[in-house]
Amino acid sequence: MKHSLKVLIFLPAALLINQSVWALEFGEPPPKVELKEKLGGRLDATPWSSDELQGKLSVIFYVSPDEKDT
Repeated sequence: MKHSLKVLIFLPAALLINQSVWALEFGEPPPKVELKEKLGGRLDATPWSSDELQGKLSVIFYVSPDEKDT
C-alpha cells in the first residue's frame, strides 16, 4: 500500500517538473509512460502502463498528515 502511494505521489510530481519539456500540442495524445522494475509498478511487481488510463478520469488528492484543520 505504501509503495503504490509513493508511486501515485511521484508520478504527478514528475509530470509537473519542468512543464515545458512535457508540453503537448492541443489534440495530441500524451506519450506512453511505463513504470517497471526499479522505476515502480504494481505491488505484485508487474509493470504499470499509462495505456490503462485510456478512457478513464483519475483524480488524485494528497492530504498531508502533518497539517491539521485550524
